Amino acid sequence: MIRHRHRTALAATLLIVLGSLAGCFLPGDPVHEGAGILRTGDRFEVLFIRCGEYRVSEIKIQEVAPDQVVVEDDTPVVWQIALDSPRAMNSVTVGTTPSGAREVVALRSPLRSGTYHVTIRFADDRRMSLDLRPAELKEGSIGYLGKTYSPEEFERLATDCPPG
Repeated sequence: MIRHRHRTALAATLLIVLGSLAGCFLPGDPVHEGAGILRTGDRFEVLFIRCGEYRVSEIKIQEVAPDQVVVEDDTPVVWQIALDSPRAMNSVTVGTTPSGAREVVALRSPLRSGTYHVTIRFADDRRMSLDLRPAELKEGSIGYLGKTYSPEEFERLATDCPPG
């Protein structure tokens, strides 16, 4: 019984880690689900792949150590918004409060350096995790699934949905 619990906990931890490394939630097709992050100066915008409906209920950004694999509840939160009535979104600019949302934790300074863990929770309680390293993301580019794309390339990815 104890061994089984440890195996279950290990399996759950691996799913969380793999999900955060992939930049999308599990299960699903990572090519057609997920989000990228656009850098414009000191501003960052979360851009959702638009295959399916993303009814967002919460977005939280935590500052983590560069080698930190598991993000704990007590990891410092640098920005957080919540929506009492989850709704579909194409994008959210970090540090701004979209209509219908409330800011839980205000962004005190721009995300300039360091490593951040972005968690997006959806209406059905699915979660998507992204890692953001501002120093590694060039101006005007979009980080998605560990690669960098131009806005035009990402737009093709974001709208090229499989039939059905």
